[in-house]
Amino acid sequence: MVVFSHSFYLFSLQSKDPLHQISGGIFTFGNLGVYIFLIVSGFLITQSILNTNSILNFIWRRVIRIFPALWVMVLISVFIFGPLISKYSIQTYFNNYSNYDFLKNLFLFIPNNFKIPSIFEHNPIGTFNGCLWTIGYEVFFYFLLVVVFITKILKFRFLLFIQWLCLIIIQYYLGDKIYIYSYSSPMILNLNIEHCFRLFIFFESGVLLYLFKDLFKIKHFSIKFLFFISFVIILFRVSNITMDLILPPLIIYLAISNNLFSFIEKYGDYSYGIYLYGYIVQQYIVSLKVGFMNEYLLFIFSILSSVTFAYFSWHLIEKPALKLKNLIR
Repeated sequence: MVVFSHSFYLFSLQSKDPLHQISGGIFTFGNLGVYIFLIVSGFLITQSILNTNSILNFIWRRVIRIFPALWVMVLISVFIFGPLISKYSIQTYFNNYSNYDFLKNLFLFIPNNFKIPSIFEHNPIGTFNGCLWTIGYEVFFYFLLVVVFITKILKFRFLLFIQWLCLIIIQYYLGDKIYIYSYSSPMILNLNIEHCFRLFIFFESGVLLYLFKDLFKIKHFSIKFLFFISFVIILFRVSNITMDLILPPLIIYLAISNNLFSFIEKYGDYSYGIYLYGYIVQQYIVSLKVGFMNEYLLFIFSILSSVTFAYFSWHLIEKPALKLKNLIR
């Protein structure tokens, strides 16, 4: 969904994203993909922390899952992709110290470190890897979950549910404005407060769905009803806040009630690799300025290329790193 949405965005055609048109500019497929990721992440990370025998082991597992592949991507981007793609000489490229600002992503130092100035500067969108902004929020939510776990608050699931309900009510009064990302709102820990508020609701939805999994018994009729309501909400632009209530249980139900895509597991987990390299691949294809290239062809070519990068990322970096998951017990 994110790669598909970026195929429009990187041509400065975000308004042509089908979901953007249907929802009246409130959603894109990229937004929806990020929300789904956070819902699933909240569900699985809660399962992980409640089943861990050591909080240090939990933190270590998160570190080796996120950082090795991220570090390799950042270093390759600056020291290999950069000089190869740049239209300037290698000496000029390395003498431009602003190109090294991208290295701040090694430590999730956001915002606005998604450019390598001498690369893709003539593309409609000048960022080198605009996907990276979500990692900082994800890690911050992990930190909040650790705090809640250590303080034993995680045991009081109804208290967390009331807190989540308060966020929903606040969002209701804020209206649709909160759905539209604003980069001018205040920052805390280099995180945009509006983004943090919006994304945290979906992450916490996943947390709560795991905590209340014993009550999560949805009949097939209920799921069909949710599908119908979701379609009506998007089609007729009914209050978008209803999406917060419908999307999380729908996604988790679909995830745990069938094994439609389980065959992919035997080949590896390529999702993170696609996330890390997809945007770069798309920007490179756009920079070639091929005459027949449009949004849909960009999506097809970039998915095929991204999977190749993801394949090597998984087998050479991510999978070997995960073998160290029990190094800290």
